[in-house]
Amino acid sequence: MSHSRSRLSYLKSILKLPNNHAAETTAIRSTITVVPSAYLMEIYVGTPPVKQMMELDTGSDLSWTQCHPCVNCFEQNQPIFNSDQSSSYQVLRSCYSSDCLKLRRHIDCTRSNEKCKYRISYGNGLRSKGELAKETYTVGGTSIENILHGCGHENIRVFDKQSSGVIGLGDSPLSFFGQIRNSIGGMFSYCLVPEFGSNPNARSMISFGNNEIVYGRGMMSTTLFRRLYNAYYFLKLESISVGRYRTIQMITQSITQPGNILIDTSALLSYLPSVVLENLKEALIQEIGKRPLNVSDGFCYESNTYIPTITFHFADGADLALSKMNIFISNRNMLCLAIEEDDDDHYLPIFGNLPQMNFLIIYNIPGRKVYFKPTDCSRHIITT
Repeated sequence: MSHSRSRLSYLKSILKLPNNHAAETTAIRSTITVVPSAYLMEIYVGTPPVKQMMELDTGSDLSWTQCHPCVNCFEQNQPIFNSDQSSSYQVLRSCYSSDCLKLRRHIDCTRSNEKCKYRISYGNGLRSKGELAKETYTVGGTSIENILHGCGHENIRVFDKQSSGVIGLGDSPLSFFGQIRNSIGGMFSYCLVPEFGSNPNARSMISFGNNEIVYGRGMMSTTLFRRLYNAYYFLKLESISVGRYRTIQMITQSITQPGNILIDTSALLSYLPSVVLENLKEALIQEIGKRPLNVSDGFCYESNTYIPTITFHFADGADLALSKMNIFISNRNMLCLAIEEDDDDHYLPIFGNLPQMNFLIIYNIPGRKVYFKPTDCSRHIITT
């Protein structure tokens, strides 16, 4: 990575932004900060730019922040965005405009002649309701005009106070990534620092475009699957190994629905089918050599318990060796398994952000590939 940055300090590229203006840049980059259960991307919204910290979400498309006037909002450290003070804010005046119709099931108009409104709910209890507008985003020094942006006036959930909203990275015309997709070659990458790492102030990076992506030793790739009318990213998990020997087979993917697990940066926990999860727990018991603690709220061991490496075997030979910190979370001097049953609230298996920690993860949408490279993400930061 250092060699690439040195080279790129001399080589600049012209990035064609959605507003048809040109900007001189090596890539669109920003920092990622870890907070309890989530990762926040630094972004500046409006003119003049107002700093916002938005939750990184590959499992969503709409990007939004809390906005004045707030009818019902959660507490946040950053100033709540005031659209009246932004000269670049343009609310969509028609519910039948092509941009408003990109909301699809999230559209919340009651009359045809009113401005575009949205309503969105997430599986973790988060909800947001507001109006859809076009606004200028400034990311790592690059300004991008006319980005579809949700201005949330009613927002429910106890967020970390550092958070002010959600940045949608799904692949759809509505998401932030989808709107700049063609300008950046359909690629983005990120590296997530451990939430419980030794450096609580560690930050890492997210990069849009392939200018700084370095392929090399340790890099693995697996096929990226997309589903019809779905903005999200699916992988094919074939099996799971516990230690060196015990392997649990994953349920075969559906013929009509390719891929069998969603990769999601906004979900702390991972979710597996009940049969697979029970087999995983039994394999852990055998490898650890003792049964878990008798607690009602999880599969837990004492904090000093030896935990074997758990390897997720994805299609095409991408074998992700996950350490204790990728699979277990600390809870009252215990280590508890951060994988739960795929139930009614999580209607499909999910590969959450915990097992993604300390991997450089690259999405190549046109190439239908996701790349993983074991990385110390606390060192994978933006330097100026």
